[in-house]
Amino acid sequence: MAPGEVHTQAGHGSNRSLILDMPAAALPDAAQDSLRRGCFFAPRPAMRQLLDFAALRMASCDLADHERAALACLLTGTFGQPDPGRRTLELLRQAIRREPGAEWSVTRLAREAGVSRSGLYRLLAEDGDTSPGRFITRARLTAARSLLSDRRLPLAEVALTCGFSDQSALTRAMRRETGRTPGAWRRADGTPGP
Repeated sequence: MAPGEVHTQAGHGSNRSLILDMPAAALPDAAQDSLRRGCFFAPRPAMRQLLDFAALRMASCDLADHERAALACLLTGTFGQPDPGRRTLELLRQAIRREPGAEWSVTRLAREAGVSRSGLYRLLAEDGDTSPGRFITRARLTAARSLLSDRRLPLAEVALTCGFSDQSALTRAMRRETGRTPGAWRRADGTPGP
């Protein structure tokens, strides 16, 4: 924010605020664009690590002027930068949607992402997904919802094409993730039948 601007903040539960007063011109263009799109956002891992460092440092003493300036520079440098982890996960989602019925093991996912198995778990944790299995299921459900718009395809065929063992497995997964069954999803879609 520029000096003298009104500060607006939001937080849930226990949280702390770090306010950086600086002219907008001090921010890179990508950072300014990112902040224009949304004032509030969850800090990415790199930013979170910097904030954790600042919190630890400030717990024992105040930051010196040169430390505050360096921290501001590092933090603003993370705004607007592409998140390689999110990009990698989106590429994985696309790969699964292209071949939803394929065998998607943790090893294959890690190989496709170009990371180790532990690196894959770390990417998923940073993105908020709980497990590779749930990640795969969600990508397969996206493919299934797309196929459900074609009413000529039996639900059992949609299930098998998308990597589910049978129609009931698709139904259980879809109900758990969306609250609706494949049949209800198809009816709500409004596409005319054959």
